[in-house]
Amino acid sequence: RKKSNCLGYVKSIDLYEAGTECRIRTLEGDVFVNCGEDIYIMIGPVGEVYPITAESFAQRYDVSDMKYDKVFDYAPSAIKMGDNTTISLLPYARSCISKPGAAIWAKQVDIHTKVFNRWNYETYMNAKIGDWLCYSTFDDKDVYVVQKEIFGILYEKVE
Repeated sequence: RKKSNCLGYVKSIDLYEAGTECRIRTLEGDVFVNCGEDIYIMIGPVGEVYPITAESFAQRYDVSDMKYDKVFDYAPSAIKMGDNTTISLLPYARSCISKPGAAIWAKQVDIHTKVFNRWNYETYMNAKIGDWLCYSTFDDKDVYVVQKEIFGILYEKVE
C-alpha cells in the first residue's frame, strides 16, 4: 500500500492546450500523452515523473496547500511533439499528499522486462532486475514500473 508522501503534480493543460501531444521523460522510458483536463503529470520524491488520469489522482492523492519547492539534479520536463519545445514542470507544480493505504499489487521482477501500458503506445517501460511491476487495484489498465530504489519510499508491504 502507498505510504503518505508529499509529491508534486501538474495539470497537463497548464503546460499546453488540450489535445497537444507531449512526451514525458520518465526514469523507465518516454511516455506520450495528449494533454487534457483529465491528464495530470506527477513528480515523485526523487524527481521521477509519470502521467496519471484525474480519476486515479482523486483516488490516490489529496491536494495540499503547501508550496511545492523541491529541487532535483535533473529538472522534470515535458516536450511538445512537433516542435520539440521543452517546458520545465517545476514552475507549474503544486503539492499533493498520497493517501495512505491506497493499494496496489506489486511483484519484484527477476528478469529484464518490457512493459507496455496505456501511456506507451509506441514504446515501452523498462524494468530492470529488482524493479517492481505494479498494478493498480483502482484501474485495470494502470500497469507501471517503479525502480527498486524508489519503491520503499512510496510503498509498504501488507499481508
